[in-house]
Amino acid sequence: MNPPSVDGLVYCGTHAEGWSYGIEDIRRDEARAQVDQAVLVAPRPPHRSYGPENSRIAEIVEREPGRFFGLVRINPLDGAEARDDLERFLAARAMHGLFLHPGEELFRLADASVSALVQVAAMRHAPVVVATGFPWRSEALQVAALASRYPEIPFVMTNGGQFNISGLGMRDAWAALQSAPNLRIHTAGEYRQDFIEDVVTRLSAQRVLFASGAPQFEPAFEVLRIRWAQLPDTAIHAMLGGNWLELLA
Repeated sequence: MNPPSVDGLVYCGTHAEGWSYGIEDIRRDEARAQVDQAVLVAPRPPHRSYGPENSRIAEIVEREPGRFFGLVRINPLDGAEARDDLERFLAARAMHGLFLHPGEELFRLADASVSALVQVAAMRHAPVVVATGFPWRSEALQVAALASRYPEIPFVMTNGGQFNISGLGMRDAWAALQSAPNLRIHTAGEYRQDFIEDVVTRLSAQRVLFASGAPQFEPAFEVLRIRWAQLPDTAIHAMLGGNWLELLA
């Protein structure tokens, strides 16, 4: 029997731009993809505060523990309030990590306010997931620099650590992974199958986690990046779910 599969990043809720992706949509799409579990995070809401959105995600996770996991989405620009919210949600054990989106929140990973949040995550031994690939704000080498300062906790870059998946972007993603052993990548949108396979064969299968990034991407398609990879079954199972579950152990 195969181990459970985990979609490492799914946006659940209504975005400020108007689109909405609810829990029933998630159930439907994950069932089509034959994915067992999902990691939920709030999209950028129409209102400013993430407190109610994180509470909503936490309630879903508490209703179905083991089926859903949650990431606390925090805007570092909210200052002490943001740090207090993160501490409260992680302490309650309903949420499982910190999610940062410099592209939408318009902050830089080098900002002191980011370090204050990561310190909270480090105290709770919680993983940090960073929306990666945004110029000047969260490029792969910037994520690696932050991860290197907190080697005791795992960091995960979305989009394989890049957007254009070629040229200097790919070289930077490689350099980031090589410089920070606690750094991992999500596979959502990573159309370079050879990149995924190379990370596994040249580094480790533990450095790659399946994620769809739904609804921006289609889970049933995104999961094929893993299932069709020319890699041993042990590596496939690790990327599909084992790696994320290990982060929570």
